[in-house]
Order: sequence, then C-alpha cells, then structure tokens
Amino acid sequence: NEKKTDTSLATPVSVIALNINTGSIDEYSPNYPNIYKSDPLLTWGRYAFNQTVYDPSMNFVVYPDKDGNLIFWDRQQKREITRLVSASGFGYGPRWSDDGTKFVSDVYVGKMIPPKQPWFDPEKLWQEELFVVTRDGVATQLTYLSKDYSDVDLGPYSWSPDGQYIAFWVRVKPDQLPDLPVGVDWVRRLAILNIQTKKVSFYCIQGDINGQNPNGGKYSRMSEPPIWSPQGDKLLIDARNGNDGNFAIIVDPFNNKAAKVAEGLIPVGWLNSLP
Repeated sequence: NEKKTDTSLATPVSVIALNINTGSIDEYSPNYPNIYKSDPLLTWGRYAFNQTVYDPSMNFVVYPDKDGNLIFWDRQQKREITRLVSASGFGYGPRWSDDGTKFVSDVYVGKMIPPKQPWFDPEKLWQEELFVVTRDGVATQLTYLSKDYSDVDLGPYSWSPDGQYIAFWVRVKPDQLPDLPVGVDWVRRLAILNIQTKKVSFYCIQGDINGQNPNGGKYSRMSEPPIWSPQGDKLLIDARNGNDGNFAIIVDPFNNKAAKVAEGLIPVGWLNSLP
C-alpha cells in the first residue's frame, strides 16, 4: 500500500539572518516542540510562513503550537520559559520591543472552549487583549477593553522606539466613533496604548474594513502594522477604503493631526537619516 502524506499544511521554513557588518549568514531551523503548521503565506512584516519570531539576540524564540498556545522558548537551554494560552493573533505578532527585553502579543480572553480551537467561541463575541511578556517569562495584561466593549478584535500592532507606547488596529462593539460608511459592517481603527498609564486612545483613522461599500468594493485586506517615526512622535499608516485600494497617512497622534501623503502604495518602513 502506498503511504499517503498530508501536504495540506506546510512545514515551517527556516529564518535566514544576515549580519550586515560581517556579511555572515546564519540559518535558524524551526525544530521546536509541537510547532504549528500552516499554509504558506508570504506577506511583508508578518510571520505566517516561518512561524517563528526571534528576539534581537536570536537566543529566544516565540512560536505557536498545535493547540493554539504561544510558546516562549529558550534556544540556549532548550526549554520552555512560559506560554500564553489561546494567543490568537500569530501572523502579525508577537512583536519584540526594540531593546529586546520583552514582547507583546494579543490573547483571546473570551469564554474558553475545547483547546483544539480556542480562537472561536460560538456562544460569545470575540474578545482579545494585549499582553506583554518579559524575557524571564512574566506575563502582564496591558489592555482591558473587553470590560467596556462586548466585542474586541485586535489587528496588527507596533512598539514606539522608546517602548512607551504601542500603536495598534482595533475593532470594538459598540463602536462609538463616527458612523460607518453605507454597506460596511465594521472597521478597524487606530488606537495607541500608553504603557505606563494603561490608557488607550482611539483615533478616527480607518484601517481595514469589512462589507460592501456603495461602489461595490469587496472586503479590504488587513492593514499593515502602524509604523513609528525614528523619533517616536509620528506614525505612518496603511489605510484602506474597502475598494481594494489603500492610501498612506502620516499621523501626529500627540497633536491630533493627520495628512494623506500617497495613494495606491503600502507603507512598509520609515527610513532614518544617515549619520
């Protein structure tokens, strides 16, 4: 009898690290216990293909397991440091802080159901929160949006350069911001978390949307993570119009200003000036 192999899910691929100072190249194979396998998806800035997120030292890695947990692994000692149960957002997170001392991830906090599918609960609306995990494995909840909203769906997020803020996309119900466009079911909006005060500020900056718009547009693709300026005082945003189009917006969140700077382009980074 011919042995059949399940090829519906891809084996995670290696990460290649290039040292720009020496030119050396290192390969990091994803040979970690119970690592989750998924269909290949190559997208700028996301991890859905290789399924591994390394800290700047490359000594620690975060990856999803087959039961929907997020595993924090010490590569040197070959041991699990901690895990986040039902971390639903792997693909655009987790995200390490610039100094490599901690990472942030979104975690599903709604009513738990069988561990094989913790990301879906037919009896309760979607509820996610942001958690931060230090290198010694201490996890702390950062947001408590589900106390005020029945439905909280987090999108991509990013650290400010100084580690004091996290910018992220979020959809909440009930949505208390301006009315949705005709034919749109929901929209993710820009929000910023102050790490010290735990205050979340919402902005009328639209990310990806869901539903048919008046022009017959389809569901938009997910917006890319907000991009901080090197000084940490502005954001470059990938906004969506729901008609398979997008435009770039520069946001000054601390002075409540915003300006559209380009259309039909996806921002992927903010270049720093050369010394």
